[in-house]
Amino acid sequence: MALEPHEQFLEAARRSQRILIALPHLAGVDETAAGLTLRRLLRAQGKSVDTVGDGFVLRPEHGLLPDAETIKSHLPGLANLVITLPLGPAKLANLHYAVSGDELKITLTPEKENWSPEQVRAEPGRCRYDLAITVGCPDHEALGALWRQAPEFWRSVPVANLDHSPTNEHYGNINLVDLTAASVSEVVAELLARWPDAKLDRALSTALLAGVIAKTKSFKTGNVSPRTLATAAKLVEDGADRERIVAELYRTRTVTTLRLWGRALARLRQDSEHKIAWALLTRQDFVAAGGGETELAGVLDELIAASPEVAVSFVLYENNAGGVSGLLHTNRNLDALQLVRDWAPTGAPRQAAFAIGGISLLDAEKLMLQKIRVELKG
Repeated sequence: MALEPHEQFLEAARRSQRILIALPHLAGVDETAAGLTLRRLLRAQGKSVDTVGDGFVLRPEHGLLPDAETIKSHLPGLANLVITLPLGPAKLANLHYAVSGDELKITLTPEKENWSPEQVRAEPGRCRYDLAITVGCPDHEALGALWRQAPEFWRSVPVANLDHSPTNEHYGNINLVDLTAASVSEVVAELLARWPDAKLDRALSTALLAGVIAKTKSFKTGNVSPRTLATAAKLVEDGADRERIVAELYRTRTVTTLRLWGRALARLRQDSEHKIAWALLTRQDFVAAGGGETELAGVLDELIAASPEVAVSFVLYENNAGGVSGLLHTNRNLDALQLVRDWAPTGAPRQAAFAIGGISLLDAEKLMLQKIRVELKG
């Protein structure tokens, strides 16, 4: 009888020793909490685990999450290079290597006789990982640069795909995709209930509950179900610190950050017909708030929370280079990267960052609205 997806995942985890956990581009608290929980549990079982997220930057709310500082923002080397030399009767007397500039030089000294260059053979060694786990990534493109820089790796390594999104493309060898869950942290929490060796302590319970609360905007999104609430209650029972979560997620914003968010939300604009919401920020807004571009990370999230029914949300702001930068989020079958492809975007199909040179803020607004409306009609 075929194994259920959670059984397939647990069996793959049991057999694997070198595991990569991959987060989506600009991962939120939910995906980060789920990934770090898996990391700690797998390491407790003696596995070697790396956690990577394209564009990941530590933020204050990550203080809730165990080992957040271990997350890398780019893939490490994915395979060894094996250099082989048949020793034969010459035997090896000495081996020395040195790095000179961007070159590695290896010196081999024989005891007797000599080797010829033709005897040296170089070939790829084993892959660095024997299992990759994607967390909250509906498709390969959601991985951002992790996918674009190494597509062959993703085609060759076994992939376990953990998600809750209805847009998930089931690209993994194992697809643990629960469409009834409100967050990927909920998916992981329910997986742990079926994981015989998993021990959910106070830190991990707090991390997973933080993921659920962050993703559901404190249980206010439309996909919150009785099962979501039951999972949250079980995490509290297991030791999750709800008061700390609320304090870290909602009460630790700096005054400058709150001022900047307030200015953006005060200028919230909507096109009800096309279900678009957006906001504009000038350089004067940054000066008045006393903040900078790095404090914009949560503005788009707040915009989405304020307009949950919209299909497309974006923030445009005047950047330090004299042009206009933007953050774009799409909820429908609209590719954010394709939409702003002319402006060197980074990110994933559902959320992208971009910059437009030589244009005013109001002209950039008109251009964006025109592009989005055409795409939505198409």
